[in-house]
Amino acid sequence: MNDEIMNEPWIEGCVVIDKPAKRLHFWSWEFSNETSVIEYYLSALAKKWEGWTVQFLKNRMYDVEKILGIDYISKQELPKLNTWSKEDMVNDKEEEWTTALVVIKSSDKLFVTKTGNLNSKVIVSYGQDVIPLLLDKSQYELPNEVDESTYECIVIDTAEKKLFINQSEYGLREQAQDLWKEYEFTMGDFGYIETLRRAGIDIANLMMTEEKVLEQFNNIVNYENNFDPYEMAEKLTNENSDIQFNPDFFDTVTPQKSMLSRLKSKVRRMFGRQR
Repeated sequence: MNDEIMNEPWIEGCVVIDKPAKRLHFWSWEFSNETSVIEYYLSALAKKWEGWTVQFLKNRMYDVEKILGIDYISKQELPKLNTWSKEDMVNDKEEEWTTALVVIKSSDKLFVTKTGNLNSKVIVSYGQDVIPLLLDKSQYELPNEVDESTYECIVIDTAEKKLFINQSEYGLREQAQDLWKEYEFTMGDFGYIETLRRAGIDIANLMMTEEKVLEQFNNIVNYENNFDPYEMAEKLTNENSDIQFNPDFFDTVTPQKSMLSRLKSKVRRMFGRQR
């Protein structure tokens, strides 16, 4: 039996079961980014754990530390911030894929844009000077949940001085808060819709349909039986010839559809344009 919890950034999930209090707490690196699906999943899970309190930990090990009453976060090594040059920030465009949806909220309007390889962590790490650079990018309509919810999402409220980040990034707040001195951070694995909701943005006509929620839910709980790791490796290698796979990757596995989608997205972001 291990007497220590795995360190960041290697830990990819955690489950805390409190039997006396009948409380189930969990988070997972490979989990839905869709608010509607998260909420439906939790309602279904509660039926499996009847009589228990079920909680999805949206701030991962920060939440686990509080629940267990342990000193975990301060013992971890902070990851180095990935900073881009101004030129790289300006030249980034949404082309073959989208990494992040960025919403800049002022007192009277919303400005919505998308990034190509520029992720949430890099945007936040640049500091408040990133706002005018983002405002010079192409503008889009606020998308529906089913269209954009798997992407990263940031809302910058310039009127209320608030920053909403739809991803629990270990160490980001600690290292970037001084770059956003006037701003209040709200960060966690909320899902696209909840991120907008927390920022006070109307989401009434953006929600995923019940049919689509059920489809996404089934992708989480059902496994794909015809997965071919060699086929997937070939496709990813065609996108970037520098990708190397651990030999264990080709063991007989049946990953979830949702995991495959996010794995492809993560590989693209990692190898698309490294900084």
